[in-house]
Amino acid sequence: MDQQGVYHEKQNMLFCAKHALNNLYQFKKFTSKDLDQICEQLTKTKFLLYNPHRNLFKLGNYDINVIDKALQNNGHTIQWFDMRKNVDELKLLEQQDDIFGLILNVQYKNTFDKILGCNTHHWLTIKVINNEIYNLDSKKNNALIMTEHELQQFLKDVQRNNGQILIVRKIDYDQPKVNNDQQIDGQELGQSSINGEYETVKEKEEQKND
Repeated sequence: MDQQGVYHEKQNMLFCAKHALNNLYQFKKFTSKDLDQICEQLTKTKFLLYNPHRNLFKLGNYDINVIDKALQNNGHTIQWFDMRKNVDELKLLEQQDDIFGLILNVQYKNTFDKILGCNTHHWLTIKVINNEIYNLDSKKNNALIMTEHELQQFLKDVQRNNGQILIVRKIDYDQPKVNNDQQIDGQELGQSSINGEYETVKEKEEQKND
């Protein structure tokens, strides 16, 4: 079921991260120029021929560091959902005052994207709007209403297919704050399991450096 009046950006090139962020905030909050500027801020070495946080041809494919920084700049942060846990505990209708939305990273096969240098991962947003759960995937023709049961089945599919679930919360949520200078490898996302409880980007980086 779709719903008019809900903001839903559709896929353009490899800009799924931009679409996921705008769908999360429910208006055109970020442009590709905004996210490209974040890429430049995150890159300490200014003489590289390419920026490691986006596609070589500047066609999008932004990594998790760009998404995290964009969220931090607007008072939100992300937690990594422990993929060993049962997704049934994510009850968005009950937790909507606490959870701003979910950003999912799912894998898919697309020869065209591989040619363009995409890592074959796709960002999409799940969000409660007017007490309804919406799948705001930019690859869908419309925003889709989901029941809580449909959401749980969808998240279980994400688990089975080595995807990742990122919980977006207000930045003053009671958890360790993320250091802006810390980054994780966007190519690593979806290729390794998440350990521990609800992990922040900072915790993920600490594991990486062990």
